[in-house]
Amino acid sequence: AGDRSQATITEARPEPVGQGPAPRIVGGVVTFRVRPEDAAADAVVKIDGLVRGLAAGSGMTLRPGRHEIVITAPGFMLETIVVEARAGSSTPTEIDVVMTRNQ
Repeated sequence: AGDRSQATITEARPEPVGQGPAPRIVGGVVTFRVRPEDAAADAVVKIDGLVRGLAAGSGMTLRPGRHEIVITAPGFMLETIVVEARAGSSTPTEIDVVMTRNQ
């Protein structure tokens, strides 16, 4: 009876806090298409908390695994994207980013 009760408790648990949608699956290299144009010129990319450069630059290589990508631009709200990079693919994956202006 103890095992059955434990199974019921496990099934009733809500999703852990902070678990958003499933990560986007990407290859080992990502590029960014940032819109609108006035955000694109100054959009900065942080991957796992480290500044990696401007979004308008060349592709950025990711190690296999889950990564949090944050894109910031002056005058715009930041955009956060969670990806899962797969090993063995060097074909760049373009990520569309539509920035929202600060109010």
